[in-house]
Amino acid sequence: MVLLLAGHIASVYAQYSVGEVTISTTKLAYNSGDIIEYYGAVNPADISIPIRVQVIAPDGTPGMFTTGGIAQNGSYSGGMRVEGSSGAYTLIATYNGMTATTLFYIEGVNQGTITVTTNKQSYAADDAVRVSGVVSPVSGEEVLVQVYNPDGSPYRFLSIAPNESGRYSSYMRIGGPLGIEGQYIIVATFAGVSAETHFSFANKESLANVALRAYDRGSSTLLYISSSKTSNAGVYELLIELPQEVEIRKMISTKGWSYELDGDLLSLRTETSPLEPGKRLIVRMFSGEAPESMSWMAFDSQGELADEGTAPVKKMTSRV
Repeated sequence: MVLLLAGHIASVYAQYSVGEVTISTTKLAYNSGDIIEYYGAVNPADISIPIRVQVIAPDGTPGMFTTGGIAQNGSYSGGMRVEGSSGAYTLIATYNGMTATTLFYIEGVNQGTITVTTNKQSYAADDAVRVSGVVSPVSGEEVLVQVYNPDGSPYRFLSIAPNESGRYSSYMRIGGPLGIEGQYIIVATFAGVSAETHFSFANKESLANVALRAYDRGSSTLLYISSSKTSNAGVYELLIELPQEVEIRKMISTKGWSYELDGDLLSLRTETSPLEPGKRLIVRMFSGEAPESMSWMAFDSQGELADEGTAPVKKMTSRV
């Protein structure tokens, strides 16, 4: 009985047609949340008539459906994401009053993927630790981040919502009785899977005094960045976190400084023109709208955090 059933399933999966319509799936088994890819053909073909493909759950309940066009030669293909419990599902193709069916199986849950990293490998007292990563698929579920100190004790717990592209980020500082020197472990969990990274912490002081002023000029946002005191011969990198809705179309910055945009994080770097006392870095961002504020971090020549802060974006009413 088992062998006969297996043979029947294989023949249905390979291709089962009614009349002049055929439909097949690219695989027999999927996980819940996977995209079910299908293909088939109709004969005779009339490109003015759409083909409808619908999923039927194991208990016979009609599920999601899609409609699409066919090619001149009668072929068609497509895909749809199917979520549900384990079991045998039916895929029905309907075209011009004719139907064809095939079976596929949901065997488990698609657990998704996650990455986690920090912006540096080592930190000092009062440094801001940036935890970030990417998840997939984006489902509305939050990323749970657990930080353990060098003794293995739980140090910090974060719950972070990813954006539409699956990116997430947050900041924290090391301090307090549990903020001891040594190596910290970060474990990020999403949709049943986890990723891990680590960083080191030494209780030494960072020296700097960086000021960032931001102005909304209507079509652009103007940044003035200066320093009155820096360590390790100046500031060589600035990281600026922008709101998700801000889309930068163009950037202009002081000569010798380059920029790179990674999601909601803007990086400004130099190899030859560090920001030092008495000098000023000017950046002009052209975007659809100006942010209300922006968080920033400044790094010295050794990659150590020199200073950080949050700057409100003010309306420019006169020349600065």
